Amino acid sequence: MCSLISIVGFLDSIVAAKQNAARFGYSISPNRELVALGAANLMGSFIPGTLPAYGSITRYVPSQVTFVSLITAVGLVSMLMLEGAHRWLLWYVPALCY
Repeated sequence: MCSLISIVGFLDSIVAAKQNAARFGYSISPNRELVALGAANLMGSFIPGTLPAYGSITRYVPSQVTFVSLITAVGLVSMLMLEGAHRWLLWYVPALCY
């Protein structure tokens, strides 16, 4: 069963890589893709709580929306500004854990 999951993940990664290659005009090597995925998953196995690393079509399609990076940047900056304005609230968080 684990080998089936690995094969499906690798195929999904290759499809996503081929779509990116066609869109941006570069070539890919499935052998290098397999080695890169294997190395990433091997290194991730030493860190508790990590998930297997695979490229995915379902994560690729939403990133093609025009203003995704702009929306992400605005959200990140607004969260940092909110955190900076209300830093005093974070002082009490460790006390709540006891």
